[in-house]
Amino acid sequence: MLNIFSLFNDCPETVAYFKRLGDIKQGKNNDKLRGHSITLMYALQNFVDHLDSPADLICVVEKFAVNHINRKISAAEFGKINGPMKKVLASLNFGDRYANAWAKLVAVVQAAL
Repeated sequence: MLNIFSLFNDCPETVAYFKRLGDIKQGKNNDKLRGHSITLMYALQNFVDHLDSPADLICVVEKFAVNHINRKISAAEFGKINGPMKKVLASLNFGDRYANAWAKLVAVVQAAL
């Protein structure tokens, strides 16, 4: 959940997109936020699992995009996660290679949005 708090620190206006999750400042004590984090981990695993099947990967990405479209998240708004994620990855001693891979994944979702 470190990345979501980095997002909120870097782009405070994004807090409004997570209102349905309640008080996000509760962190791990917020069941809805924890559930969202778990769902995100499953989505990332789903992306990785389908890298060898472009047709299936497109379906997975489109479903992920629809979830964000339904919440009125634009491609530009979705891309705001890149800066905070780069900071998180750097704090965990992951280099630019990982940040670039993350940005490519975000770009694919943005294209679907």
